[in-house]
Amino acid sequence: MASKKLNECHQIILSIFYFYYFCWLLRTSMSSTTAANGSKKGDKNEESCLWSFWFEGFASIIKEICNKSDKRRIIHSIKVGVALVLVSLLYLVNSMFKQIGENAMWAIMTVVVMFELYAGATLSKGINRGIGTLVGGGMGCLAAVLAAENEGIAKPTTIATSLFLYGCFDEYFKLGHDKENHDKVGDGSASIQACKIVINSKSNDEALANHAKWEPWHGKFGLYYPWDKYLEIGEHLRELAATIISLKGCLQSPKQPPPLKRQILKEACENFLLSMVWILKEIGESIGKMEKCQTKLSINPKLQSMKLQLSPPRFSSCKIEVVETDENLAISTLNFLLLEVVEKVEILAAKVEELGEIANFRATKMDV
Repeated sequence: MASKKLNECHQIILSIFYFYYFCWLLRTSMSSTTAANGSKKGDKNEESCLWSFWFEGFASIIKEICNKSDKRRIIHSIKVGVALVLVSLLYLVNSMFKQIGENAMWAIMTVVVMFELYAGATLSKGINRGIGTLVGGGMGCLAAVLAAENEGIAKPTTIATSLFLYGCFDEYFKLGHDKENHDKVGDGSASIQACKIVINSKSNDEALANHAKWEPWHGKFGLYYPWDKYLEIGEHLRELAATIISLKGCLQSPKQPPPLKRQILKEACENFLLSMVWILKEIGESIGKMEKCQTKLSINPKLQSMKLQLSPPRFSSCKIEVVETDENLAISTLNFLLLEVVEKVEILAAKVEELGEIANFRATKMDV
């Protein structure tokens, strides 16, 4: 009798789980349509009606099925639903439930966790999860055998030591991939590798900002801390990184000025590089130390000076003639890209200054 009631309770919980999962799929499918047609909403009273909500939800699903760009996402949602129904038979069919027991619930959770939009991602995730389960189970059995052979205080000590070692190794290998990416930033192409990492960091930045919003209030990081401002700064950093990569293509172009002109430009480029490194270091330290960025007092004057130096008559001793030879074209392209770098750094510094004002960064002392 008790087992029958327990089985009924589990079925109720499973039904609730399916209901909320279906609601989540519904909200997911509605998100793109709602964002695209946000300006075409009806009256607030009509939207607050429950029947109107469900009608609009199903209508948006039907509309998205007809949209080729969203058809793949709808098919994936149907596949997830079918997979959940099939795997739930292990729990709902009594003959299967008697053989597997309550562990069938883990099969349902595995489908929810493992299913990805792409088949390759699902297979890769499933294989890795299977290998991890086997390795973890083997290590757990080894720890259990070692603990069983000991008595007294040695038994909990063995278990605690095993848990500590397993946790350390797991975290070490988990972070190994990130360490390899940072180690690639080495000699020669360090700045280009760093720019590529910055360009590909959008999803990681958004995930970190989303996680940070859920952190409890501590120090200056309150409930309304401007994390979105960090994402905006990241966008400007990615634009700057793309310009620097374009600058690399200009420098490696086969159409280059003669060695004499390049030697004349060398000193100006070195001064530009030193000034830019100092400015970016000041901006980075302002964010890292949570100090207000002295944009107007120290950074903007240097940037304005660099703009004047990058004007064609001053940037090189030879003026760019009307006749566009390969050498003059290379110098003009280099000059244009360097000016783009200066302008983007100027915008970046202004955004960091705004962040300091909004986030109440502490004032910094100017060096005499």
